[in-house]
Amino acid sequence: MFAFPLASAAAEVLLDEHGCHYTGEGADYHCHEGEFPGQTFSSKWRMLMARRELVITRQTWAVVTDAARLARGESMSGEKP
Repeated sequence: MFAFPLASAAAEVLLDEHGCHYTGEGADYHCHEGEFPGQTFSSKWRMLMARRELVITRQTWAVVTDAARLARGESMSGEKP
């Protein structure tokens, strides 16, 4: 596990490998860096589930886009043969 210090006017906060930290004892999980900067989740698990959904959405979009290109007779690079 990695921890990165985040300098702020109030205090120094250690960020984990996702660029996030818990805001206090049993409090929310807040992100400063990574895929969700500025977003707050009820737990790290919730953030990881949101990250998983994001990855699945990106993969699905890539498959749909590739299928549409093939249906139009384009190569996978986007150029027509």
